Amino acid sequence: MTLQDADTGREVGWIWFLYEDGDAGRQVFLNDFLIFEEDRRKGYAASALHEMERQAKADGCFRSVLYVWEHDVPASALYQKCGYEVLKSGDGGCYMKKDLNMKTLYVSDLDGTLLRSDERTSSFTNQTINALVAQGMLFSYATARSLITAKKVTKGLEAKIPLIIYNGAFVIDNETSEVLLANYFDTSVSDLLDRLFDEKIYPIVYAVIDGKEKFSFVPNLCTTGMTAFLDTRKGDIRTNPVSGLDELRKGRIFYITCIDAPEKLEPLFETYKDRFHCVYQRDIYTGDQWLEIMPASASKANAVTQLKQLLNCDKVIAFGDGRNDIDLFEAADEGYAVSNAHEDLKAIASGIILSNNEDGVAHWLRENCDLDK
Repeated sequence: MTLQDADTGREVGWIWFLYEDGDAGRQVFLNDFLIFEEDRRKGYAASALHEMERQAKADGCFRSVLYVWEHDVPASALYQKCGYEVLKSGDGGCYMKKDLNMKTLYVSDLDGTLLRSDERTSSFTNQTINALVAQGMLFSYATARSLITAKKVTKGLEAKIPLIIYNGAFVIDNETSEVLLANYFDTSVSDLLDRLFDEKIYPIVYAVIDGKEKFSFVPNLCTTGMTAFLDTRKGDIRTNPVSGLDELRKGRIFYITCIDAPEKLEPLFETYKDRFHCVYQRDIYTGDQWLEIMPASASKANAVTQLKQLLNCDKVIAFGDGRNDIDLFEAADEGYAVSNAHEDLKAIASGIILSNNEDGVAHWLRENCDLDK
């Protein structure tokens, strides 16, 4: 089968496979595979494997098998990223296999990945995912946002299974809003807040207070970046302005957001990155420097692993754009980075897809998940 660029139709390589019928059923065997040298590391190889697997599954194959030479390290790494595992070794290499009938959970980051730069999912993305969900696809998203703001920016998207919010601090039922899994700070959060206050950093603190989710802040101590962020949350029922620092300690705290100068935040990131789950990055919309601090147990990786078990799935395919999605990719069986992603994420991705503004996730899903026309 000749491989072509989806946009230009230009030939980029070829793939040769055949079907084998046995007692266990039909399987597809990858005989040979080539991507032209100038077109390598552009996602064509992963896309070709998925197309072969899609065709094979439609033709009744239950498994894909291939052979890779021991010295061909790049090919072996590609196959592992695409979900293949060693079947048996011998003759200077090994046979690898992939079950084509596995129950798969698809998880996407929101900002910079599923959302366009206007902080919304497009009608094309909504229509594609809704159609696939209606056909039985298991789709969720993992975001630093709350359920309230996540639902706002994904209006029209029907993700019916639990969602990962607050960077993995909570897994929540999208239909009932019931919290299924929660990660809160222990008493060590008091010392953490003391240190922040000593450094004249006055964060936004997320907590459950008297049974209700709130984000608390001291208005007259907010930085310009904090004020700009809070302006985007006007009317939010979680808003809880307080008069003093002691009030920031109230409730069961699960998330702390600092928006301040890099020279103030970076030393704290270095101090606490091994004790808590810390995300240190610039906001993709405003460019402001953020330091987000969560309990060590709160991460997209842990949450997606728990969600995988909850839904009894065999594998996870993830999509992302930022360095904070690295742990998500490491927990997934396959991870696809949008073309606007951070280079560190691209380096570990199974493949590179179209950008967020080109609806890259939706196009990948449409091409690889057998959307009925």
